[in-house]
Amino acid sequence: FFKGINFTFDKRVAMKPDLSSQCTDFGRKSILDGSDSNEAQPNTVELDNDTDYEVVGQCVECLTPYDELCGSRVCTVCRDLVLVCPTCQKEKREYHCNRHAMWKHCYFSFLEVFDRQELDQQRLELIKLRNSLSPVPKFKNARRTLARQIEKVEQRIEGLVHNQVMVERGAPRRCRSCLEPCTVCNGRCWGFWKNSSESESEITRKGRRARQALEAENTVLRNRAA
Repeated sequence: FFKGINFTFDKRVAMKPDLSSQCTDFGRKSILDGSDSNEAQPNTVELDNDTDYEVVGQCVECLTPYDELCGSRVCTVCRDLVLVCPTCQKEKREYHCNRHAMWKHCYFSFLEVFDRQELDQQRLELIKLRNSLSPVPKFKNARRTLARQIEKVEQRIEGLVHNQVMVERGAPRRCRSCLEPCTVCNGRCWGFWKNSSESESEITRKGRRARQALEAENTVLRNRAA
């Protein structure tokens, strides 16, 4: 017996304690959990008897009871699934899991919305975080991740200084998994959702296209900085 819903590590995603109810592709509801209305909608099946179990999950940001998962809501650092309530989905552009909660003020995958002053502050905080991780062998991977992010921020700053890139305050929110705008991504780009109703090759193509564009921009910045 368990309380709440049980994560199943397959396409069922979650099951209720009685194990007899149907499960959704993305949790237990038939909407994209309060996300913007113009975002792509997933195909889901509503659970039976929603009132007969206790919601024990919590939003990773505000700790409100919440238990609905979606493939497009992942930690921006490690890409683990996170629970984010509808209110926080609207307020946050990127999410951080509990393990990387200390990084939420300085580690972001999409830097186009930040100006030079904000990026300078992120860089200082990232350096401080990296230097605080000791002994080095124990935190080797975390330090490497932070070092890559520091380099990424520095390249973005260099691009702003030389007017090679611009601040885009109104840039659309993008999915951390496939890098596509949230208005395009339907959440079927992560883990066991990849083969739901959209072909894996189509998802791979979208993700590859977005990554290639991002890599091309970073390459240009590195070459010009050199």
